[in-house]
Amino acid sequence: MKLHELRAAEGSTKAPKRKGRGTATGQGKNAGRGMNGQNSRSGGGVRLGFEGGQMPLYRRLPKRGFTNIWGTEYTVINVDDLNRFEAGTVVTPELLKEAGIVKKAKDGIKILGNGKLEKSVEVKAHSAVVMADKPDGRPVYGFNETSSALDEASVKFNEVKVMTVKLTEIENAVYRLAMNIKKTQKRANALENITIPLYDKLSKDIQNALEEKEREEHTRLKIIKRTKEKQG
Repeated sequence: MKLHELRAAEGSTKAPKRKGRGTATGQGKNAGRGMNGQNSRSGGGVRLGFEGGQMPLYRRLPKRGFTNIWGTEYTVINVDDLNRFEAGTVVTPELLKEAGIVKKAKDGIKILGNGKLEKSVEVKAHSAVVMADKPDGRPVYGFNETSSALDEASVKFNEVKVMTVKLTEIENAVYRLAMNIKKTQKRANALENITIPLYDKLSKDIQNALEEKEREEHTRLKIIKRTKEKQG
């Protein structure tokens, strides 16, 4: 086979559709777009999901939460799971995987306080939650279980709470004051631009009408005077 005899495999290509070239092309005189309508125009058509103006399907279906792409998802284990290791062991996420306690670390390891730790181990985790062994689930608080940082945080929290309440009151007062100033400004603008010009125009109209009446009366008196002079 020579170079000029090369051909594409049968069925691998097909002739292009020659749209807009008359009825002989088999696409009709309107290039397969039909006679009239939105879809026959250049740039016509509707966007994806548009249903003619009615409520589209993607808005009719209810929403069920969302996926937080910035969220942190921990792999959770409990304190009693650490009893498998020997005393003095340094527990790391890699060691937890090797022991089969966790399959995947995800964004980190979180250790919950359920159960009781019977051995002294060093744990390297990304997060921890201290929980009580009490049945009602109340957190343990005491001189031995908690540090002074908790008391300081509680005092600071109460101070911030009081300040937040005061700030909210000030914010509401400022908002009301701003709304009243806005209403007063609207009234002042209405007086300056509508009411006062209207009364000025009315006053000028009344003054012009009185002057016209006075001229008419003066003219009438002059006519009466001339008539009397002619008769006398």
